[in-house]
This record gives sequence, structure tokens and C-alpha cells, in this order.
Amino acid sequence: MAQFESIAPGSAKQAMKEKGDSTPWLKWYESSPGLRFKVQFLAWKHRAESPVLKVSIHSNSLDDVPEIRVVPEIGGAQGGVIRDNSDTAMNARAHAHFGHQDFRADETHMVRIVVTFPNSPKIGLNFSKKFHVMTALHSSVLTDLTADDFAAEMTRLTRRRNDGDCSPTAYVRLTGLHGAAHLNGQEGVLRGRDPNGRMTIRLSGGREVGVLSKNYEKVHRPKLL
Repeated sequence: MAQFESIAPGSAKQAMKEKGDSTPWLKWYESSPGLRFKVQFLAWKHRAESPVLKVSIHSNSLDDVPEIRVVPEIGGAQGGVIRDNSDTAMNARAHAHFGHQDFRADETHMVRIVVTFPNSPKIGLNFSKKFHVMTALHSSVLTDLTADDFAAEMTRLTRRRNDGDCSPTAYVRLTGLHGAAHLNGQEGVLRGRDPNGRMTIRLSGGREVGVLSKNYEKVHRPKLL
């Protein structure tokens, strides 16, 4: 079975070797934009519930996708607040985070990473993160998109901006190709016409291909900001 560490960012590979150290896992989280965007989306959508976003990692297998759970506050004994009866460390950190006098629900959110590999010590890591771009979201995003959709779109947008491309974008999907049939279904950005009269399309991986206008179809992208 392929292992997660074989394709993970360098910080995650290091985390595999230092299972008892939580620091590499924070670096791994920071280097996983899709995961971060998904967590932010859920934290923002449920911010009225003062939730903790709990990211659980049970294996280093590619087949084991990190589990993300929204853990809202609930009433406890004697009017206290708890979130998870089985995770006292998270409850204590959440109490300090959400009870701080400077806490603002539209500025920060709390994340807990729990790593439970077989035959390895359990790691629990709590940290607070600022929201990025969430206050500028288009009004339709929270109702029209899932967390996975949002993460995919924001990752795509961020990649383009990092490449210095801020021009108006036409998204397309390749179709009807015969000589390069393996490219059918791939999506990219329309870049213009090449000297041979073909349309240049930059695929999501960065590769550019030239195709006839009949070999792509426009793809609607939701308005994010």
C-alpha cells in the first residue's frame, strides 16, 4: 500500500519520524492549503457555535484522509461548558480560547490536531488561527458550496495568484481529444490563441497545451470573493 509520507510535504515526512513531537504536525497543517481552507470554511460557517475544528489522523496511509469534525460548545454540569467528554485537554484549551477577553468570533478560530497511530504515543495539538479572506466571501459561498468545494476553489485561486496571474479567467475542460485522450476531462485556464491558431490552455498542474476550440468546454466557477 502506498504510504502518505511518500507524497507528503517535507514537514509531514518529518512528523512521521517524530511521532512524539507535535511541532512537525503544525508545520504539516500549515503546508496543506486544501485542509486549511476546509477547516476555515467550517469554522466560519459554524462560528456562532464557538466550535473547535478537530482534525484526526489515524494512519499514514494514502487511503486514510484526515477526519475533520466540528465540535460545538454544549452545556455541562453546574452550568459549565464542555465540548467532548473524552478530550479534557481540548475542553480546557477551548475554555481559555473562547473565554479570553480579546476573543472575536470573526477573527480567530481554534483547531485541534489529534494523531493516533497504532503502537505510537497519541499526540494532541491545540492552536488558534486567524481567518484569512473569510470576511470577504461572496454571500452565496456558505449556502452554495460544500467545504470540499470551497477548499478546491480556494486552492486553485491561490495557485494562480502565486503564479502572478490575476487576469480575468475563463475556466475550461478538455473534451473530444483523440491523440491525447488521457487529457480529456482535465480542467484548466484559457490563456489565448497561439501562433498556429490553437487555443492555449494551462492545466491545473501547470502544463500548457494547444487545442482546437471544439476540444474544450467552458466550466462555471462559483464567485468566491
